[in-house]
Amino acid sequence: MSSGNINKLVTQLRSKYPGGGYYSVYESGFSGYSTHRALERQGIKNIIVKGVAVDYIYVAAFQTDLYFAY
Repeated sequence: MSSGNINKLVTQLRSKYPGGGYYSVYESGFSGYSTHRALERQGIKNIIVKGVAVDYIYVAAFQTDLYFAY
C-alpha cells in the first residue's frame, strides 16, 4: 500500500469514525514492513500475522455448505 493510499485511508477513517480506535491486520511477506510502519505512524494499531493464518481465518469465516459440495 502506498503512502498516498494510507493517507487517504486514514483521512476517510477519521472522517467517518471520529475518535475511533483503528486496527488492521497485515500479512507478513516478502515486501517488508514499510506498510506496517506507515500504518503505525498514522495511529493505526497494526497486527502482523503469518500468511497461513490469514488464509485459515478467511476460509473459516466464509465457509458455506456449497464450499463443501465440490
